[in-house]
Amino acid sequence: MRVAIPFSQMPISERQKELKKFLLTLHVITGWAIPDNELMLIFLNQFEKKLIEDYPYLNLVEMEAAFRKNPGSPNYGASFNLRLIEEVLTDYKGVRSEVDRKCQEAALNSLKIDPMTDEDLINEARGQIAFYYEQRKKGNDRPIIFPFWAEVLKMDGFIEEESEVEFFFNKCLEDKKSLIYFKS
Repeated sequence: MRVAIPFSQMPISERQKELKKFLLTLHVITGWAIPDNELMLIFLNQFEKKLIEDYPYLNLVEMEAAFRKNPGSPNYGASFNLRLIEEVLTDYKGVRSEVDRKCQEAALNSLKIDPMTDEDLINEARGQIAFYYEQRKKGNDRPIIFPFWAEVLKMDGFIEEESEVEFFFNKCLEDKKSLIYFKS
C-alpha cells in the first residue's frame, strides 16, 4: 500500500519507482497504453515534474481515486500523455478546492458566536432571576444566586443596596408574590 504523503514530499529515491507502479494502476483504470521503453523514461520524468509543479499537495492514493471517479474523456487506444492526465487532475483539483472551501467555511461558521448586547445579557439575567424565584416558591432553598443579579434588581428598582438580594427574595416569598417580572 502506498504512503499517503504528497507526491512532492516523497523521497526522491522512491518517486520514480512509485510513479511506475502508479502508471500500471492508471493503465488498468483508463485503458491508456503505456509508452514504449525509450519514451517511458522521458514520460516518467515529465510526469514527475508536472505533479511537483502543478499538484504538489496531492498524493498518489487520492490521484488514483480521482482517476477511478473520472477516468477522463474516452481516448481508446491513446497512449499516456500529460494532457490526458492533466484533464483528470484539473477536474479533481477543482472538486478538492470546493471541498476545502466548504470545510473552511464550516469551521469559520462553527466558531461564530452571536454577540449579546448589554440589553440581551440583562434580559437573560431577568429570566434567571424569575426562574430562581420559581425554584424558591417550590421549596428549593439553595438554588444558585449570581452576583450580577443584585445589579439588575437594583437597576430595576426592586432593591436599593446590592446586599439586599436575599432579603428581597424572602420578602417576595413572605408576601406570596406570584411573579417578579411581568411581560408587558
